[in-house]
Amino acid sequence: MINRRHILGAGLIALLAACAPSANDEVLDRAAQLPLNVTAVSIDTSAITQEMLGEALALSELEADLENRIEPRLAARSSEAGEEIMVLVTLTDVTLISQIAGAVPGLKSRIEGNVTTTSAGAQAVNGSSGRVRVPGVLGIVTAPDRATDYSETANGFATAIADAVFLRPDQN
Repeated sequence: MINRRHILGAGLIALLAACAPSANDEVLDRAAQLPLNVTAVSIDTSAITQEMLGEALALSELEADLENRIEPRLAARSSEAGEEIMVLVTLTDVTLISQIAGAVPGLKSRIEGNVTTTSAGAQAVNGSSGRVRVPGVLGIVTAPDRATDYSETANGFATAIADAVFLRPDQN
């Protein structure tokens, strides 16, 4: 017979499973990646406004910050013997949710954009922090501050860019 302890235990197991660490760049199978050598990365932030970033980061610093997050991920996956390509990342939206909005199930901060390489057409990319947000008052209390939320979201976006550039289309 199912009682409250069983339901609570199942809920706790589900919560712990949701908190598992996300996939790491180093864990990806290099055989599944396209042999490419990224020679240059450009970031276009012209569609982004300071209101989108709030106090998390100055708009003037956004391009350099994302470049510093994206370039190492692309360099780590690049192969000197691969086809030389240039990468253009065009940001279309930055949505950073407030701590209170974070209590609403399903809402996540995200960065959206398009990645274009010299060897392929544009591809839409969406990155988020991967942080599991707890609904309700507990979610408000445990939500990260805006700068931490931006940082985690930007890291998720940088990983999504690297995946979009290097993984075969059938794996994206």
